[in-house]
Amino acid sequence: MSSYRKPKHKCPATGKRSYPSQLAAENAAILYRMRLGSGGRPYVCPHCGCWHLTTQPRHSKDRMATCNK
Repeated sequence: MSSYRKPKHKCPATGKRSYPSQLAAENAAILYRMRLGSGGRPYVCPHCGCWHLTTQPRHSKDRMATCNK
């Protein structure tokens, strides 16, 4: 059984699941790829400062951050 848990917090601006760190978001992306065949990449949300997943191409360099939740 996997120790992965869906994040409880969602971004108030986007409604996306929020991950507290880049590592947590990367792990979620890997699990999505394994289960669904596609995942996405992590990025820092400009609204809440947490990490989300997107399937959009990278436009600017992501920065390291930690969620304030």
